[in-house]
Amino acid sequence: MIKYTLLLLALVVGLNCVEPEPRKVSVEWNPGCDSSKSSCNGTDDRGSYTNLVHVQFTGTGDIVHLLYSDIDAFTIMFARTNLTTKLTVDWLQLLSHNRTNVSKALSFTEKPLEWFSYEVATIYEFNDVNGTADMSKYSANETVAHLTKEFVWKKFQFNETENFGWFEGSEAGLNGTYKFVVNYPGKEKRDTDLPHLLLNPESTSIDFVVDSVVAKYNHSKFALNVILSTNEANIVKESKRSLDDEYTPGTFRLWAVESKDESNAVKSFFQWKPIFYYFSPKSLENSTITREYELHKNDSSINGIGLAFFNIDTLYPALNISFGLPGDDKSGFFYKETSYSSFTFSVGFGAPPEDKMSGIVTLVIIVGFGLPAIVILVGLVVLIYRKIFRSNTSEFSRL
Repeated sequence: MIKYTLLLLALVVGLNCVEPEPRKVSVEWNPGCDSSKSSCNGTDDRGSYTNLVHVQFTGTGDIVHLLYSDIDAFTIMFARTNLTTKLTVDWLQLLSHNRTNVSKALSFTEKPLEWFSYEVATIYEFNDVNGTADMSKYSANETVAHLTKEFVWKKFQFNETENFGWFEGSEAGLNGTYKFVVNYPGKEKRDTDLPHLLLNPESTSIDFVVDSVVAKYNHSKFALNVILSTNEANIVKESKRSLDDEYTPGTFRLWAVESKDESNAVKSFFQWKPIFYYFSPKSLENSTITREYELHKNDSSINGIGLAFFNIDTLYPALNISFGLPGDDKSGFFYKETSYSSFTFSVGFGAPPEDKMSGIVTLVIIVGFGLPAIVILVGLVVLIYRKIFRSNTSEFSRL
């Protein structure tokens, strides 16, 4: 019995360890930049760097191109192409800051097989004087829109061996920074930092951090505005519950916005856990919840590099996520308490990865519940057998 139990354990652990095939990762900053023809290799008159990062996930049959950009709006863009397809950049058009020109600035030598983009156009700051943690309850006079296109950006920094980097921007003349830490492993991997989002080989995670920015209000809370650009007509927001909080203690829900085609197949996703952190280093004690709002259909136009692949006049759906729970000064989180907020999300091709129990947790469940169940079952079988056997035997023996 022990032998078969061990075989079952090995099978369960093996199934949990099956991973999709990793992709080869390559990174280039400002591809095709010719500083003699444009200012793509330095700073503008505000001292802001131009950052266009091209990540290639090369597989056996295609290339997934991942573009990050802070030009005219912070944007994450994905495109899938054939293995021979190359990206070309017209820097003069791209840095013209004219929406029509930007729409002609990026192209591939062959039309991509599929593509989508997510643009973080605005970071909202609202005055939660009533403690509702609901930004929709407040007027425009109680809300400040921090536009990413107006930030002064530092030069993109990245770690080649670990496949991550960061964009860091600030508002001209003001203290504090807004940072986007990007991870692009090109394989199935779980983020090392909380909330430990799971990534597949065709996805990236972005940790958005507001650090030491001077709050506009005494009851400030921040919110992220994301514009979803996709060719798919069916875009839905949904959540899934889990019984396991192994990776993000205290969090049992996973949210996602999915773009689906006519056959209801998921083509791209935007995924997050409803939690943010108000102190560094991240921990359960330094965390609280986020608030998710309904999708605003046909609500926003785009300004970033997504213009090169999407209609310049089309309005796309947008999503707001705010940081903080309802409550007063003691029970509700307000930004001024720590001057720090960190929120993580992931985007990628296909269906969003689903959390699954690790091999260790599976082993504990099997050992804790499976073995006792087997012992009880065997005991019942033995008792039934002995009862049947004894019932066919007389209590008296012949003389």
